[in-house]
Amino acid sequence: MKIGIIGCGAIGSFIAKVMDGRVVALFDVVRDKAVRLAEELKFKPKVAKSFEEFVSLEMDLVVEAASQKAVRDYGERILESGKDLMVLSVGALDEKFLKKLERVARRNGKRVYIPSGAIVGIDGVKAVSDMIAEVELITRKNPKAFGLRTEKPTILFEGSAKDAIRLFPQNVNIAATLSLAGVGYERTRVKIIADPDVEKNVHEIRVRGDFGEIVTITKNVKMNDRTSLLAALSAVRLLKDLEGVVVIGT
Repeated sequence: MKIGIIGCGAIGSFIAKVMDGRVVALFDVVRDKAVRLAEELKFKPKVAKSFEEFVSLEMDLVVEAASQKAVRDYGERILESGKDLMVLSVGALDEKFLKKLERVARRNGKRVYIPSGAIVGIDGVKAVSDMIAEVELITRKNPKAFGLRTEKPTILFEGSAKDAIRLFPQNVNIAATLSLAGVGYERTRVKIIADPDVEKNVHEIRVRGDFGEIVTITKNVKMNDRTSLLAALSAVRLLKDLEGVVVIGT
């Protein structure tokens, strides 16, 4: 599998290093980032000077690890160029735009992949999605992740996933993933807490319905103040699974 990566920050760099040898192209709007990353890899990928050059290269799949803006700007064109797309900035995928990408992917015989990201239990949520009565995500992060200073736990947001993603786009891609796996953005409830007592990014999911109840808690080691290592690891795992012949889980 030939992989291209858009976005050469923490996650994009991690994926490129683990998948070295399969990564054939890099693109970042700050080209020096892509150049530095390419120099660190054993198998030197092509560093594209523009998106037009990047998308013209021979690849099977493009990993977006840049931003929600990159998904909106480049997603359709990647699929139209005959490449599969993996989206990490899942907050860009409101239901209308996701349906648009689905139509483009279908028309071109391509697929859109969304890793489980920095939370666990997505396979279970998908399995029971038609039976869910209520679903809630409670996220706790150190105030530094929000650029804040506080001496006690402070609720920053409580409401729908749709509003959470709009107000905290850099912190709650997981809310988007959970919404898409379950009952949608309007019915998924989110609480975001700035907590000086936590150093790891903590995500608790509570799902109830006729199937029973699912409760998961993930305490993530951080790559930086905003990014959990598990987000990068989930993308790598999905890439490896695409090359495998045995699929475990939904």
